Amino acid sequence: MAQLNADESPTTAEISAHFAPAFLKTVPPARLVSTLEPIASSRPFQYGRTVLALTSERLVARVDGANAVSFLISITVKHETPHLISSLLIRPTTSPKLASWKGIDSVLAKLADRPSMLAAEVRNGRLQTVHALYPDRAGAIGSAFKLYVLGALGEAIDAGKASWSEEFAIRNSWKSIPSGEMQNEPAGKRFTLRRYAGQMIAISDNTAADHLIGRLGRGAVEKELVRLGNHSAKRNVPLLTTREMVVLKLNAPASLRKKYTQAGSAERQRLLARVDAIPLAWKGAGVWTSPQAIDTIEWFASPSDLNRAMVGLARLSHTPRSAPIRSILSKNPGVSVDTKVWRYVGYKGGSEPGVLSLAFYLERRDGRVFVLSMVLNDYKHDIGEPSSINTVTAAIGLLARS
Repeated sequence: MAQLNADESPTTAEISAHFAPAFLKTVPPARLVSTLEPIASSRPFQYGRTVLALTSERLVARVDGANAVSFLISITVKHETPHLISSLLIRPTTSPKLASWKGIDSVLAKLADRPSMLAAEVRNGRLQTVHALYPDRAGAIGSAFKLYVLGALGEAIDAGKASWSEEFAIRNSWKSIPSGEMQNEPAGKRFTLRRYAGQMIAISDNTAADHLIGRLGRGAVEKELVRLGNHSAKRNVPLLTTREMVVLKLNAPASLRKKYTQAGSAERQRLLARVDAIPLAWKGAGVWTSPQAIDTIEWFASPSDLNRAMVGLARLSHTPRSAPIRSILSKNPGVSVDTKVWRYVGYKGGSEPGVLSLAFYLERRDGRVFVLSMVLNDYKHDIGEPSSINTVTAAIGLLARS
């Protein structure tokens, strides 16, 4: 507990003085520190309760951190003095503060200046609200906009204008920054549209998304925003590629950035030619640590919009040609769920400093279907991801018992 609440990470000597050599052979000190650091970011921690104490050498306990972050810590020490740690397992668990929708609302209000959420049951294609917190308030959604790219691809395939097996070549001018891997592929290498779509959703590959936008056309994705019921569709015109968004925020001259944010959609479209001519300069995540123009240079949706998008994509996946959408959306469930309760989880999220969005399509084994979306924006501070993940996991738990 003292180490989790400490301002500095332990030294190799300190770690060696507390952990058994066999443990450190499997988990070297550097790896242990890199594992503990993101957990410790939720300090201060308090001892919650003892969950299990089978012997004097083994303990399972819950510890509670800031913003309703809780972890189960399982620790085993050797019987012989000085009782070195031989096993350590830390995993997230639901905080007691998140046992109700009221508790979830309270935590969301602490996580971001502008929190919003909608949990709803899907009945006959319509949303019936289970719980809402500013559900129609639009905000920046980051990579969750890729849901609309996937929808536009599905529509094109349904119309016979594209196919999942169609191969498309990598272009250097369409490469973006991580997240993702496809920016590392050589120009000219060909991948199927299904590969691009899978990478775009499963690992939020930005280069994959930009290549699909290039293949389909910006206008096709803009139309998909309308088709899937995004009430901020006009605010998303012209639809930015991930490369253009990063260049505008981090590489463009301040004068161009100001001109773009003050322009109407037609003028913005013309200005994108200047944006596209600017080299993408990316030196790693360390250059982007605070919110940047999240109210102007972004993609926008409300929780209601994202839930409608999920329902629309589920409907589209029922057509024979677009059936792969269902599998693509489920490759990365976003959080750990109880598979005894949930038979299917579709997910897409988005994050950057000051922005976090999460959208889920959830099918229970009893046949009931739910959607859950959160959009968190903060113009001054980054948003705690562990707290947000714990909160949405708790919300899914409430839907499991609904």
